[in-house]
Amino acid sequence: MQLNEQEENDYEDLSSQTNQEESSDLDFRVETIDQDDENLENESINTTNETESLSEEEQLKIFEKHVLYLLLTLQSVFYTSEAAINFVVGSLAELFLAISTKNLV
Repeated sequence: MQLNEQEENDYEDLSSQTNQEESSDLDFRVETIDQDDENLENESINTTNETESLSEEEQLKIFEKHVLYLLLTLQSVFYTSEAAINFVVGSLAELFLAISTKNLV
C-alpha cells in the first residue's frame, strides 16, 4: 500500500513539475513572439519609407525576403510541418502568378 501511495505522490510531483516547465516555456514563447511582432512592425515602417526610392526589381527582392522570413518563422517558431509550408508556398505561388498575369495590382 505504501509503495502505491509513494508512486502516486512521485507521479503527482513529476506531473506538477512538467506542467510548470511547460507553462514557463509557453510564457517565454509568447513574450518572444510579442517582441518579434514589435520588431516586425518597426521594420515594416522603416522598409516602407526605404522602398519608395527603390526600383521595382529591388522591391520584389525585398518582398521575397519578407515572404521567406514569414515561412521560416512559421516553421521554426510555431513548429509547422514541412508539408504545410510546401502547401503555403504552392498556394502563394499560384496566387502571385494569377495576380501577375491579370495585372490586378
